[in-house]
Amino acid sequence: MYKFVFPLLIGCIGFNCNFTLAQINQIKLKKYNEHLFFSYNSNVKLTMDKETFEPISFRIELPQRLQYREIANSSDFGFYYKFNQVIFVSTDILKKRTKIDTCYIPSEKEIKNLINNYFITNYTPKLNIKEMQLKRNRKHFVIKKGGNIILLFNIKKQKFKYYLSLVKKNNFK
Repeated sequence: MYKFVFPLLIGCIGFNCNFTLAQINQIKLKKYNEHLFFSYNSNVKLTMDKETFEPISFRIELPQRLQYREIANSSDFGFYYKFNQVIFVSTDILKKRTKIDTCYIPSEKEIKNLINNYFITNYTPKLNIKEMQLKRNRKHFVIKKGGNIILLFNIKKQKFKYYLSLVKKNNFK
């Protein structure tokens, strides 16, 4: 449980966060068969100035052997694996993105735009998608559901089908 408290507290920078430990417990990462099951379900409202925002709950299946994960502003979730492979989930907590359901192989320019302009990270020196080099010999893939975005970044070719088959099972509420 305590592994998730620190990233969530840091993730409140920019928002006023009032929450209890019971509400933090709504973040779960469990081993399930041959993969991991991550769920985020929070009813903690975030405020910025006089506006109130509700986090978007979701569930996603992930590959095992997760090296590091981060949560920023209750909206952005990074899952980091060996060899700079990343699954990054960005929810549309501010309700400003175009609502669209699609999936595709993005251009290098679009990947850089997503990472630099849409994704929020905790700027942890250990692993950070904003600091990683895009590898042209790896696979990249975008899934958009509503205003929510999932990016598969720098995935090794031999692991790509497996990673994609898991994250396609995501569920946003």
